[in-house]
Parts: sequence; structure tokens; C-alpha cells
Amino acid sequence: MDSAAEISLSTAEQLAPDAPNVRLRRIKRAIAQGDFSFARLAIAALPDTGPREQGRRLALSGELAEATWDFEAAATAYRAAIAYQPRAAALHESLGRCVLLSADPRQARAHFAEARQLDRVAILLRGASLNPSQSRNGALLNDTWCDADALTATQQALSASNLELQLNTVNQFPGYTFASISLLITLRRSNRADQADSQLRTPAARRIPRLIHQYWDSRVIPDDVAELTRSWSEHNPAWIYRRFDRSEAQEYLRSNFGPSAARAFRRTRHAAQQADLFRLAVLLVEGGVYADADDRCLASLDAPTSSASLLLRQEHLGSIANNFIAAEPGNSIIAGAFELAVESIARGDSDSIWLSTGPGLMSRATAHYLACEPSRLQHLGNEVQIMTTWQMRPYLAHWCHASYKASSKNWLNQEFNTRPLAAGITPQHMLPLTLRPGS
Repeated sequence: MDSAAEISLSTAEQLAPDAPNVRLRRIKRAIAQGDFSFARLAIAALPDTGPREQGRRLALSGELAEATWDFEAAATAYRAAIAYQPRAAALHESLGRCVLLSADPRQARAHFAEARQLDRVAILLRGASLNPSQSRNGALLNDTWCDADALTATQQALSASNLELQLNTVNQFPGYTFASISLLITLRRSNRADQADSQLRTPAARRIPRLIHQYWDSRVIPDDVAELTRSWSEHNPAWIYRRFDRSEAQEYLRSNFGPSAARAFRRTRHAAQQADLFRLAVLLVEGGVYADADDRCLASLDAPTSSASLLLRQEHLGSIANNFIAAEPGNSIIAGAFELAVESIARGDSDSIWLSTGPGLMSRATAHYLACEPSRLQHLGNEVQIMTTWQMRPYLAHWCHASYKASSKNWLNQEFNTRPLAAGITPQHMLPLTLRPGS
């Protein structure tokens, strides 16, 4: 929830605290902030006097279960909600996502297809395809289908609830994103990602330097983006801040990694992919923090970066986000991800940016690092910290509103929307189903 939405909700709570919409927004806020106990009690207290109320209650139960990584329970709740609201596209999309993460791509595709049919008018107006594969969820779905042997091995490991089998599957199929995400979800569900063993922590000096890096492909940036980027210096006055443009980033790659890396940068197909490659390069050489230009800093980064050698955020899909990364120079996971990114671009891979150089890539690099030497699992929560979105929420707001997102500057529009913004369609409509507030 961004600051404007928070102010709106606070005002509504003062005027009509028991209004149905206010109660719903309060529950959604609690889920987004990781206050699951409050959300659970508040959902239980909701009225269920009619079909609409029952469907709403079940949908919120699904959101809560999904936020706590219980995708099977979330799928059950979403199915029950759909019985009351069969034409709710967002419910079908959410059900498809949970079914996919439970390793059933066939059923997931059916639900994604239904969601797109129900939302067909808005999808066609923005020039997108009704094909369920043409979305961010669809990109992961396509990858899940791409290797039958890898899918079977992942399904068997999940069915057996066997961590060793999952580690072996990641090693056997290092390019299979779904196996990596499944492993990362298992580690989260088993609390291994949160272990933070005090005996393994050392009072060593800070490993992540106080450097903040950002990228925008041109020297001149929109005013609303500039306002977001200023937040990083405002909250971290003792840190060194630098924003790179396209020519500076290309020269940086050439100087530090040679012509092959610079050539890969030139071959990127969107500014977002340029940022994907550059962030890995600058973190590998200098370390520090990289943050996307549409992220807003909310507090000092000193505390969360004080003891780790790598700080990552885990997305709701279980994948490792790359919008915010904090790392020491020369970090092994960053080095592996950079090598994979350069290779992918050099090959001319046609995968979605999310898979080839974005969170899909970061998920594979992180999972492979852990799987190739399982003793590294003890580093989770210590040297390698993977925080959830709600754990990161005090420090940054990601995916903030910006005017460029209604244009081809937004990589999602270039990959999945073929037309410019149509009359009457706002930037809100341009967001994929899974990113719409309240979905």
C-alpha cells in the first residue's frame, strides 16, 4: 500500500471504521504488512450473511493463506470463493497462480485462460493477447511446461516433501526455473530462510558498503521518477549515491568486464534488461545496494545491511526479486547471476525478461548456489538473508506509481501489450492482473 492509499484508508477509518469496504482494506493492509494474526481474526469476524459476503470472506482467506505460503489452502479458499463469484477474473488468476506453484501447470493454464476471457475487454483494449501464456504468470507457466523430465522430478520431490530430492533436482536441471522457485518456497515454509542462528553470526565489520546505485537509460528522468530516486539519499545521507545512464553503464561494463559484456548490454531488448545486467555488474565490482527507479526508500538501510553479505527479497511467487539487492563486492550468487545473464543475452534467448535476466534468473542463481553445496543452507538468515516483502516493507516500497508505466518504457507493456495507451485507459488498467491493488 503506497502512502496515498494509506492516507486514504486512515481517513476512511476515522469517518466510518465499520464500513464494509474499510474493513476489507484494513484486512488487506494487515496481510500486506505481515500482521497475519490480526488478519485471521478480522476475517473470522466478517459477516457471512449472504453469498457476496461469503465469497468476499473466502477470497480474503485465500489471500492470507497465499501470503503465508500455504498454496494448497489458498487454492481451496479461492475455489470456494469462485463458487460465489464465478465471474471474478482476479480470483481465477489467483487460483491459477496457487495451482501452478503446487506443480499442476495443466490446471493453472485453465484458470489463467478463464481469467483472461473474463477480463477480455480490458486486455484487448490495451492490445494484449488473450493467450494465457502472454503474461508474467504465463511466462512461468511456459517455463514449467518446457521440460517434462524436470517437471516430473520437481513434482516427485514436492510430493515426497523431500528437501534432498529438491536440491538434487535443482542440480540436475539448473536452468529450470520452477525447480528453483519450488526449493526457495520449501526453504521459506520450513523457516530455514529465517533461521538467523546467532551462533553463526560474527561481529565482523560491515560487508556491504554504503553505496547506492540506480539506473535510468537517459540523463533526463521524469519528475515523478526523480522524486522517488531522491528518497534514497534523503534516508541515507551517509551513503554514496550514484545514478547511471545508458552510456555510463555501457562504459562501466566495457571497462570492468571487457567487450563481451558491453556487447551483451548493447543487445538487450529493453531498458529494463539493461538495468538487469548493469545492476549485477556494479554490485559484483563495488557491492552496495541497487534499487529500481520506481522504488521508494522509507528508512535508513544501515540496520538491514549491517551483518549480511547478501540481502534479497522473496516475491509472492516464491521467486527472488531483483528490484532491490544489497551485496558485498564479489558475491558468489551475484557472480553466477551475472554470468548467466550475459550468456542468455549473447545467445539471443527469447524468454521473457522476467525469466532471462530478472527474478527468474536470480531465483536460479540463488537456488543453484545453495543446492550445489547443501552446507550453505546454514548461511540462510545469516550471511545470506532472504526477506519477505512484508519484512522489507519498513525500508522500501516497490513498484510505486510512475507515469512512464503507461508507455513502452514499462517492460511489461512492451512484452505483453502491443498498443499504446488507449483513450479512457489509465495506468491502473495497464497493470497485469496479479499486480493490481486488491487482487
